[in-house]
Order: sequence, then C-alpha cells, then structure tokens
Amino acid sequence: MPLSLANQTLLASADRGATTNALRLVSRQWPRNRWLFPWNRYGTKCLERLKQDTTPPSRVKKGYLRQYIAASAATHCLDGWSYLGRSLQCCLRGDVDAARHLGYYAELRAAMSLLASEGIGAFDKKHFVLDLHGGCSLVAASGTHTFVWEALDYWASQPKASDLVLDVVVAGGQRLRAWVDLFSSTGTVATILARNWLKQWGLDLLRMTEDRNSRNVASYRPTAFTSPRPDVVEDSVDFVRQLWLMCEPTLSSKFRWLDVYLLRSSLCALFGSTHSFTHRDPTGRNLYKMAVDSTIAGLSPQDWTPKQWRAFLTERKLRRLPRILKEASGTLEPADRGHEKQVISRATLLLRIATGACEQMLKSVPAFTPSQLDFWRVAVGEDRCLWAPGIAPSTPDLWTDIQVALNDLEVWRTGNASNRCYASLWTDQAAPAIAMGSCERICLWGLGL
Repeated sequence: MPLSLANQTLLASADRGATTNALRLVSRQWPRNRWLFPWNRYGTKCLERLKQDTTPPSRVKKGYLRQYIAASAATHCLDGWSYLGRSLQCCLRGDVDAARHLGYYAELRAAMSLLASEGIGAFDKKHFVLDLHGGCSLVAASGTHTFVWEALDYWASQPKASDLVLDVVVAGGQRLRAWVDLFSSTGTVATILARNWLKQWGLDLLRMTEDRNSRNVASYRPTAFTSPRPDVVEDSVDFVRQLWLMCEPTLSSKFRWLDVYLLRSSLCALFGSTHSFTHRDPTGRNLYKMAVDSTIAGLSPQDWTPKQWRAFLTERKLRRLPRILKEASGTLEPADRGHEKQVISRATLLLRIATGACEQMLKSVPAFTPSQLDFWRVAVGEDRCLWAPGIAPSTPDLWTDIQVALNDLEVWRTGNASNRCYASLWTDQAAPAIAMGSCERICLWGLGL
C-alpha cells in the first residue's frame, strides 16, 4: 500500500541537516569510546521503549531519539556490508537461498542507513521524521520492511536524492556534480538524474520490493521445493571477484571502478536525453566526444591522463557495463538460476550510496578526524577478524590482502584443473574465499576510517 498523502508530507519535511546537528551531540561521546550517552533512553530496548512512549499521552524523548537516529546511520551501514559479506560467502558455497536471504538484509540495512542520514528513522510500525526546527514527528505506518521501501521510493523521487548522488559519487577526484555541471548546460541535470539513476544504475526499488518477497521464499519455504541449483563454481567466483574489484579504493576515490562506470553511465544518459546517440550516428558521437573533451579539460581529473579518460568515456561500446551493473538491473525470478547475484548487486549499489551519505555526515562534525572513531573501527576489525586483538594498525591497508586473494582466486578459476567444484574451492583456496566475506573493510574505507 503506497504512503498516504499525510505521510508523504511528513517525509518531505525530513532534513539531512537535522541528522548532522544531532550527530554533533553524539560526537561528544566518542572520546569516551561510545556512540550514545549511557542514559539515552533508546540506547537499549529501543522498540519496547518507543512503544511505551508513543502510547498517549506521548512521552517520546525527542533529543535522545534524534541522537539515536543520527548514530544509527553509520552503524546500519556497517551491518549492511556485514550482511553482504555473509551473502558472498554463501554464494561461494553454492547456497543460493542463504545468499538471497542475506543479500536482501544487506539491501534493507543500506536503505535504513540512507534514510537515517536523511532524517528518517525506521522502527517497528512507529517511524519518525526529523526536521530542521527540532521536530521529531511520528509516522504511523506499516512494519519496518514495507515502510523502508515505501519511504525510500518516495525519497528517490525527490530532488534531494539526485543531489546526494551527485555529491557522493567521485571519479578522478571530482564529484559527479562537477562532471555533469560541466558536461551539460541544459539546467535540468538534477531532474534528468532523478528520473534515470534508478534505471541506469540498477537501484530499482520495485525490484527491491520483489527481493523481499523472494527473501520470504528463501526464509520460510523448504528450499528443496523452490530453488534451482547454483551456477557453476567458476561463475560464482568470477561474480564475487568482479564485485570486489568494483570497490577498490584509491587516494582519490573510495570506490574507484564503480564510480567511474557510474560516471560514464550518467554522461551517456544525460547526452542521450537531448541528442541522438547511436553507433550509427557519427554526428551524435562526435558531439558526445567534444562534450567529453571539454569536460576533461575543465576538470583535470586524477588517476588517468586526459587521453585515458577520453578513451574510457568515449569507448566504442559505451553501453558495455561491468557485471555488477548488469546484474543489478536484471529481472530474474527467485526460481531462476543466478537470481541471488542480482539481489547482491542491488545491495552493493545501495550500500555504496549509503556509505557516501554517512561519510558526508561524519565530515560535517566540526574538527572531525577519523581517529575519533577508533574505538568503533578497532572493535569492528577485531570482531570481524580483520586483525588480531591489540594490534590494530593506526592507518590500515585494507586492500592489499584482498588484491592477493583476488589474484589467487583468478589463477584457480582459470587454471587447467578438471575437478573444480565448490568443495575443491574451499579445499584449495580457503583463505582467499574467506577474505571475500570481509566486506566490513569496504565500509571502513568507504567512511574514510
């Protein structure tokens, strides 16, 4: 059931500034190695206490709830990446149902993180919207799962959605906003992206709602009755490798390859909205190349030479996409082989946007430095097996061992062995396969920690 007009009006009042203001109060607890004040009423038994406090007459402690929602953005984000890692491990074991189930929860946590960063707190049937004037309004709606997708769908239709994407996607050290502003002079960039980004980038919220239905099948029905066999192990290894490669960090971008492909897709969509743009139209292609050349000259992006940037952005097969973007826009049904990979891909894309939104929030705290969250980063690294207790690096290199694992898996995948299977993967390549599940590290470098 769609959001009511009254609830849409409430959601429209949600303000990112309200969340960042609350996070500034939260940051006072960081030197004490904690997220929330110990007396925050909602720090423990949150749902139970909100149920009590929303029973008339309302006794909701708005200040505490605002801080809870602000702190939940980054922590939901970490949990989402953790679910994604467990999903990838299931994918590498041929357990397609558990992979789908966990991939859906990665999507859900990404959505909750993103909404929290926007001032929308999702709880159990009682949700809250923060506005810039100190308000904390109750949204009486459906349960968490349904509300999250309805709220995110409504948010995605607003200009603030495209504004956020323009700010968090970074290619060559330049925000997507800078690229499209120079590339297009139509004055309708935000409108175009708001209409196209869900389709072009695979963040199709309708499909995410369908992912929920498929999660129910995986969670509650006997899988032997409903599920196909997994893809061959070589395909699953290839999928997981390509997903990780898209998330490689550099000094200029937290998601180097994913962001440059999102950039190229955006420029193609922008150009195609106002020009003829086919392989058989040399005039259109030449105009596109001229616009690309002008944009590169104006921005001087990092990582590649201008010639390399031009080659990438004007590649002959411009519609060629990396696997994660192809899978994310796929329409397979739960009974189809490979459906779980589409769920995982959509989760990854939404987590990337949520991570960028959370990084923005953290940087909004006056005089913020990553070391202020060492209490959280170190605990995450110890608990999720990134490093041993007591030896957390002050400036961790979270990519090098992943690169080694990726190389080892590719050698194994393309080797001459005739007995490759899921069992032999874990016999021959257990350590690299385990590393593929450590997606918490993607969250840490994505947040700049």
